[in-house]
Amino acid sequence: MIASSFGSAAPNSLSAFEKLIGWGLPKEYREFLGKWNGGRVVPNGRYVTDLKHEVIIDVLFGLETKPELNLEEWHRMYRDEVPKDVVIVGGDPFGNLFLLSLLDKVYFWDQMRKFRSSSENANAYLVCEGFERFLKNTLTGEGRHSPDIMGPRGPKLIENIWHDAGGGKLQEISRKTYIEFSRHEGFGFFQKAATNH
Repeated sequence: MIASSFGSAAPNSLSAFEKLIGWGLPKEYREFLGKWNGGRVVPNGRYVTDLKHEVIIDVLFGLETKPELNLEEWHRMYRDEVPKDVVIVGGDPFGNLFLLSLLDKVYFWDQMRKFRSSSENANAYLVCEGFERFLKNTLTGEGRHSPDIMGPRGPKLIENIWHDAGGGKLQEISRKTYIEFSRHEGFGFFQKAATNH
């Protein structure tokens, strides 16, 4: 469910973006942009089976938005680093990204390599097939409910992700500061930008 959106993407903006990336967007994602044009998703936790862990959707990018929330800007910045049949559609609070393929599969790209299983050549994980399922998915691969980070479990989940990603004692102060920030102000670079959109 979209808690807050960036309006709706105009048909000519969608066509221009498809021309930029060189392929037609999957139907569900194109309809999503036409209706919502990105925004904040609730609940915003998703379980990634290959990671055996939850990840957080901070924000989904849109068209004709601020540069830090703009699909075209993200594509230009990373087009030489991602496959040509993939587009960056959103980010988490830790600097990692969500990708959507031409075949309508959503991936979590641990580009910061926060998870121990990630390496320079293996750091993308399938979240699910189908963008609509990605939006509506409230059940995890383990049969548990995906958490809402802004809900009561939020700070504990952030702490667990931080720990599992390898955050250690040297990062303790940063971790605590981050948890406090998430509890009181929303979280992440993207979320702040989305709030001020």
